[in-house]
Amino acid sequence: MDAVKATVDAAHWLSAVEDVTVRSAATKRDRTVRLCLDAVAQSLSLQEEDADSLYRITMPARSDQEALRLVCKLAAQKLAPLIELFSKRSERTLTLTIRRNTLSFSRGDQHLLLPHQIEKQDDESAVRFAIDRRSSPASTLVRFVIADQQPLLDSLARCTDTALCVRVEAGAESVIRLYDQTYLADCRASLEQLWPRRALCDRLRQLPEQSKLHVAMSDHQTVSFSSAATQEALTRSGVQREFVIKPYPLTNLYIAAEQTAIRRDDAAPWKSGMAKGIAGKKRNRRQTMLPEQLADDLFEQREDREQRSNDLPLAESAGDLIRSERPELADLPPDRAERIDLGTDDSARLADEARPTELSALEQLAQLPGLQRVKKQVLDIAQFAAFEKERLQALGIASKRPTLHMAFLGNPGTGKTIVARRIGQIFKELGLLSRGHVVEVDRNRLIGAFMGHTEQNLTKYTKRARGGVLFIDEAYALFKKDSAKDFGLTAINGLVKLLEDHRSDLVVIVAGYRQEMSEFFSFNPGLKERIPFHIEFPDYSPDELLAIAEHLAAEDHYLLTEGAKESLLRRALREKLDRSFGNARTVRNLLEKAKIHHAVVARSSSSTLEGDAFTTLTAEDFQAEGDERAESVDDLLDELDSLVGLQEVKRLVKRMTAMLALEQRRSAYGLQDEPLTLHMSFTGNPGTGKTTVARLIGRILRALGLLPKGHFVEAARKDLVAGYLGQTALKTGDKIKEALGGILFLDEAYALARSKRESFGAEALATLIKEMEDKKDILTVILAGYTEEMEELFLLNPGLKSRIRFHLHFPDYSASDLVEIVKRKASQSDYRLTLAAEEKLWQRFIRECSFAGKDFGNGRLAENLLEAAKLNLSTRLARTGGEVDRTMLTTLTEADFEEEMGNFE
Repeated sequence: MDAVKATVDAAHWLSAVEDVTVRSAATKRDRTVRLCLDAVAQSLSLQEEDADSLYRITMPARSDQEALRLVCKLAAQKLAPLIELFSKRSERTLTLTIRRNTLSFSRGDQHLLLPHQIEKQDDESAVRFAIDRRSSPASTLVRFVIADQQPLLDSLARCTDTALCVRVEAGAESVIRLYDQTYLADCRASLEQLWPRRALCDRLRQLPEQSKLHVAMSDHQTVSFSSAATQEALTRSGVQREFVIKPYPLTNLYIAAEQTAIRRDDAAPWKSGMAKGIAGKKRNRRQTMLPEQLADDLFEQREDREQRSNDLPLAESAGDLIRSERPELADLPPDRAERIDLGTDDSARLADEARPTELSALEQLAQLPGLQRVKKQVLDIAQFAAFEKERLQALGIASKRPTLHMAFLGNPGTGKTIVARRIGQIFKELGLLSRGHVVEVDRNRLIGAFMGHTEQNLTKYTKRARGGVLFIDEAYALFKKDSAKDFGLTAINGLVKLLEDHRSDLVVIVAGYRQEMSEFFSFNPGLKERIPFHIEFPDYSPDELLAIAEHLAAEDHYLLTEGAKESLLRRALREKLDRSFGNARTVRNLLEKAKIHHAVVARSSSSTLEGDAFTTLTAEDFQAEGDERAESVDDLLDELDSLVGLQEVKRLVKRMTAMLALEQRRSAYGLQDEPLTLHMSFTGNPGTGKTTVARLIGRILRALGLLPKGHFVEAARKDLVAGYLGQTALKTGDKIKEALGGILFLDEAYALARSKRESFGAEALATLIKEMEDKKDILTVILAGYTEEMEELFLLNPGLKSRIRFHLHFPDYSASDLVEIVKRKASQSDYRLTLAAEEKLWQRFIRECSFAGKDFGNGRLAENLLEAAKLNLSTRLARTGGEVDRTMLTTLTEADFEEEMGNFE
């Protein structure tokens, strides 16, 4: 769409923003407001709506479009900075520019750009119905004026009822009473309504002080309050504030919710109109109701009303039930009567009819990314249940709904909760559940602290979920095998009973990890028998994770560049190592971190921010703090070539890299090949560079995309073997889990099989072999040690050798290699060797290499000689009198190595 500009009075606009931000009683952080631009009426308005009321402030506006009505939706809290940013400016007007995804506010040289969403762009907005209809003279029954809202606010603050009873008799000088405030009213017909007290108080506080209000009560159950009674008054004042409240139905359900006491002289018939139909329900005098008690009481009252519907024949429609409760609707067509919910007012019904047709629950389920197998299973279950219901009706058999309890098995973030919510709505649309809502619980909500408390909790949440779905997340946590005082088994036994007793009016869904849920079903054999449907939720594929990321970004008006998608997916897959991977939750967390990084970079930039800066996320936004930049394989091989010696090892590593790259390309084209196995063995004496090369290989495998992290974890026997029976497997598993996605470097691996009679090492080795096979796609194990001992290990355990694909032998360094190592390490510390010092090193290393055995130190010997020479230099300079210059501090002489060599001889 083209940009639309509008100009308004700055003072009017800032006052409107203050109404919906500073003075608003709404506490929901992500609540939205609607900005409505009407070029025909030359007006601009801000609207805020909740379940019981709607508030709007309207002001004159000039637009560059002649015939346009535009409705935008944006977060209310994002408007708050406008007050501080623009309040000190002197310009009288404020310019608003509306684009497809952004709103731009300008006053003088101050600018603010906010994201928004175009909700409607046509000749009529659905959100206008409630206020626009109040102007119809034919529908208005009562009119009166509130000269100042403050006395009424003070009065309502003393009231404790949820609903405020308002009655007025017909007459030109009737009196209307709002709690203890009275007003003269012009009444065309007698009227009785229940106003939501809290909504009325919140809207009155939202107005400026000493506001005069014109009130109109209509026949379609809405009450409108306006600061200007006529169009002429609006023209004079410039700003009109108005709000609508939706009265409650005339039942006692809304009266006692916040009431702390019942006044003895209060015998209003509208308070007892429904109480007679609720047997045994009495409100205690002077009793404060806690939120939990209030919720239980409301569920019980609704349960009494719904109980009568359960006694009706299955063939009786929802419209028949509604006409039985509301005789005045008896003449309505069945399809229209079914759309009217008991207890809702006409305004809510009109709003529902004005809304566009929404997708069915099955269609909403089909739009979820991935989960193809889950969708098919849910569709099959829904079709089975619908067919069974239709079959029973056709055969004239009494209604008996099939058991629909389910188990959702899968890792976190795979959509179990959202699918449970969709199932509730699907079964409601099919007539299998009366309400289709979802009550979510876990161990903390169900397990009690004392005897009998668990049964109470289970009964309470079962009652709340009747007619819908009871979703028990991480159900396997209900029972702890290692706790003798735990009441989890009580909860499981009670769950078995409720699965049977409430199979006709409740669907129970238990969810959790696949393995733990198998153990959960073993606690009580009857549990699995009563849950006929087990649905497995697989992890999302990379394409599905990207689809989820794009959807979540679009919800917040962001776009992802191709580089951003690649970076996000790379980071997400780096976390996908075990079953704790969060799937969609991981993607959501990565997006939130990227938004924060994007905002920090944008705010710290000195350049002027453009439109894309507010809507586009790039690859840099997904770069983790401290994360290494992408390394190429060629750069890493060059780093390998820079190592001293190891010519044969370098050749083998390059061949291995080329082979893995080829297999990876073949796999990309779908060509058949053996599964990639990356485990290796390094043999050789100490100090020959095995650890250094292992670290490089981890980085190479990461660059090839064969390992998600490529990090390096070093371990020895003491890190895997425990001192108690049964603990070794757990300790080994923890170390393997730490290395997932990278390299597990096990030095002196043969130490795990020192003796056939020693079982702890064998247990660690058996655990290691199993994990090497199960996790070969996300783990590389490198076994290192002396050549002979490693060969003996492979002879003792052929299964271990069969899992090792690459064998690299590291020979001892030559004398020239060791001299070069000393020179390089000395240069790295800003030291240099004299020619005489190098000659001494040559003599020493030739002698050491001639008599080298298994204990030859190789590179470690070179490092030890250098460190000893540094120590001798410091001692020599301390004994030297006079000034010490830079050359003396950085030069290692023959004497430094001679004294050291003298100590060894």
